[in-house]
Amino acid sequence: MHSVVLQTTLDGLIDTFAGYLATVIGFLVGFVATYLVGRFVLAPLVRRVLDRRGFDRTVLSLADSVMGAVVVVLALSIGFMSAGFPRFLTAAATLGGALALAVGFAAQDLVGNFVAGVFIIKDKPFEVGDWIEWNGNAGRVEDIDLRVSRVRTFDNERVTVPNGDLANNAITNPVAYDTLRQK
Repeated sequence: MHSVVLQTTLDGLIDTFAGYLATVIGFLVGFVATYLVGRFVLAPLVRRVLDRRGFDRTVLSLADSVMGAVVVVLALSIGFMSAGFPRFLTAAATLGGALALAVGFAAQDLVGNFVAGVFIIKDKPFEVGDWIEWNGNAGRVEDIDLRVSRVRTFDNERVTVPNGDLANNAITNPVAYDTLRQK
């Protein structure tokens, strides 16, 4: 009698373990395959396309970061779907939306500076090496990042300016043209 119960319990444990093992293997196969394809095919392809279109290094760096995050999220999603958890996507999307809303409210200035940085890189009101003047300040642009720009003043001081300040105020760029008039 005890051997029958023990055999039934042991068979149940083996079946349960086999089910979990199949789920883990399904997740790993889906995740690893998607991650490898995304990392070694999709991301380099996007970088080559952007590079051929002549985008500068800041945009290429942003594209690399975004593609890295997209590949990981896509690999996780496909991994969970291959493991038999299709509802994970619904839960992740709901949680992601709530987190995005909370982070958006908490980081309004940061997001505003980021968006302003994208517009500065795209519109090019000034470039690295230009002498600019804004809000009573002036200096040579040393670096343009997505969140801030670094400017070296006449007094050899480095000023880190949020891109929102530069995008939302008038900027004078006296070296934007080939000819410069001295007063």
